[in-house]
Formats: sequence, C-alpha cells, structure tokens
Amino acid sequence: MNSIRIQDGQSEVITAVMESGLSDVTLDIRRRSDGFFYDWNDDTFKASGWTTKDGPMTEVGSTGQYERTFDLGAVTNLTADDEYVATVESPTSDFSPQTGEIKAGDYVDNIDAAISSRSSHSAADVDTQLSGTHGAGSWQGDAAIITELSKIIALLGRWRKIKPTTHDANGNLLSATIIGYDNQIDYDAETNPIITLAVTGTVLTGFQDTLISEQS
Repeated sequence: MNSIRIQDGQSEVITAVMESGLSDVTLDIRRRSDGFFYDWNDDTFKASGWTTKDGPMTEVGSTGQYERTFDLGAVTNLTADDEYVATVESPTSDFSPQTGEIKAGDYVDNIDAAISSRSSHSAADVDTQLSGTHGAGSWQGDAAIITELSKIIALLGRWRKIKPTTHDANGNLLSATIIGYDNQIDYDAETNPIITLAVTGTVLTGFQDTLISEQS
C-alpha cells in the first residue's frame, strides 16, 4: 500500500494484495490528528465504542486484490487537511498487515479551488487573472505579445529603415530613428510603420557603418 494525497470530501479505493480466496481481510482507518478510528457503521471517527471498526474488504474476482472504498464525503465529523493511516489485516494471510497513508486536502484543495473557480479559461480571462496577480501593465495577452514580437522582428529583419541621422564633426553617428515595417509593400512605400524607435548616444558606437548602409 502506498501513500496518496486526495481532496477533502473525495473518496478513495483502498487496495491490498494477498492470497486469493480469503474471507477475513479487513480495513481500519485511523485519523492521525486525534488517533480516532473510523466506524464503518455510521461513518464517524471515534475514540471507542465502534460498531464496525474493521471493515470487510471484497476480493476483485480471483485476483488476490482486495478493495474497499473510503469516502471522506460521508464522514460525519471530518477534519480538514488531515492524514489517515489505513491498515489491512488478515489473520490467515502471510502478507498481513499492510499499511498506507492518505493525506487529505491542503494544497490540492487550494489548486482545485483556484482552477475550478474560473468561469472562463479564454485568453482574455487568463490575461485578466495575470494582470490582477502581477499588476496592471506588467502582463499582456496573446494579441499584445504578437504585436511586440512583430516589432522585434521588424527591427531585426530586413524591413527597417534608419533615418534621419545626426553625426558629429568626425562623422560618428550620434542619433537616428529606426523605423520598422511589417511587410515589403509598407517598407517600399514607407507607410504603416509598426514601430518607430529613436536612439541616441554611445549605444550607436560601433554600429554606425551598418546603420548608415541601411539608410534610404
């Protein structure tokens, strides 16, 4: 048996593997926070006075796999974010006892609440949520991302022009305006620029020959 994590209120099938044909395989559930055991008769964790503390398990076919469902949603005195120790026993099995742990709630409930509470998972909804989390202006949705990428491509690609330019007495480029276009037609006609970037200062040092050669 393994340790698993489920949501509060969720059910889990407890499985154990023993010899096939057993009729005395039982399951008890102990709540770790208070040491109470589950009473299968009335779905209540108790310190004593159980009617059915050891719940009988059922073999699946003749496979030697024994199962019983533990339903947290049916528990009358559920405690949130708790842990449970499941013990499977059979007095006639060589593979008894077997134990496992169920961890309920905690971060899996928080993740589910954050996701399932969303009425929409559209790009606009994601944009709204991220803007709310990271602050207005710090996140943009799909359309804005595409626009920004287009500007970068325009600046790095062949549809850009450098003009006008300012030089010093030695011919060094001091300032320029880089204009980027989205396609060849706009580039040739010098219409519909998607970005106009003014650059000045020493950032142009070493790039002047390239920039000048691209002027039109």
